[in-house]
Amino acid sequence: MVGMKEGTAKRKCAVCGKETEFEICAECYLERYSIYEFHPYIELKLCPKCGKAYSAGWKERDEALFETISKNFSHDPEFHISSFEVEERNENSGIILIEGEFRGERISYTLPFELRQKFETCERCSRIAGGYFESIIQLRAENRDIEREEIERAKRLIDEAIEKSNHSLAFISKIVERREGVDYYIGDRNLAKKVARRIEEELGGKLTESKKLSGRKDGRDIYRITYSIRFKEYRDGDVVKDGSKILLVTNAVKGKGVDPSGKSYRLKHPKLIAKREELERTFIVNLDKSVVEVLNPRSQEVVQVERKADYNIGDSVLYFEDKGKPFIFPELEK
Repeated sequence: MVGMKEGTAKRKCAVCGKETEFEICAECYLERYSIYEFHPYIELKLCPKCGKAYSAGWKERDEALFETISKNFSHDPEFHISSFEVEERNENSGIILIEGEFRGERISYTLPFELRQKFETCERCSRIAGGYFESIIQLRAENRDIEREEIERAKRLIDEAIEKSNHSLAFISKIVERREGVDYYIGDRNLAKKVARRIEEELGGKLTESKKLSGRKDGRDIYRITYSIRFKEYRDGDVVKDGSKILLVTNAVKGKGVDPSGKSYRLKHPKLIAKREELERTFIVNLDKSVVEVLNPRSQEVVQVERKADYNIGDSVLYFEDKGKPFIFPELEK
């Protein structure tokens, strides 16, 4: 490809005689020389499992195809490209649409290409299929069964972390539901550590970490890390005894509760005495300054309870008994 120096004043084209700033005008130059090179046979490595393609790393197919085509195209430095678009016509062919400027002239090209796709499983999918993992996130609960809602919330946090990560090992290779809880096998130990702390922060509980030797690489010991999160025994809506106080838990994660008067307390050493499933709704049938009368939800007998809050006849309350003694709480706002 022959380059021409730009003149400093108008001159005549050596071929056609038209005035130009160059030895040869753009039209005559383009008739004699090509200002681009393009190899129209494009090979693309494609993963049949996740659909990603390879171009200096596994990435989204469209991005990889564009990069591969760009590498197969070169041009004269005087050709200033303003638009470069790739259009696929079918799975085996397509065109690139190029617009730009050369020596003051607007030009465009439509260049066909043949696409040859080669299928090869990417490293990430190979490791997932092989059950590869570097860490385990264990979900457990203290003295109770773990709840489906807790499992689903934790899974959402794991999925969100994986979606935001660009690491090839950001995946769940296996989920095992056990009688005592759920185990998530995670490809990347750093992601597992980050998301385990996020689960602890948002769902509460206690996080512990342990490691187990799994092999050696380049003379170094390789460990698999287990992050165990044990959720609290009590949940929102449960009743606990904290010192001498009977409290209805309002926020288990932050450790907050209210007494029968509605006064808020920070939980210090709570002990579960009634699960939220054991609390029953009943109604105030009578009251005075010191006592309220409610219907026992099971026997339908009238029961007297010390008045702790500002009630009205007909108000709905939550009722439970501890060692035969009745307690009521105002209903929690949903």
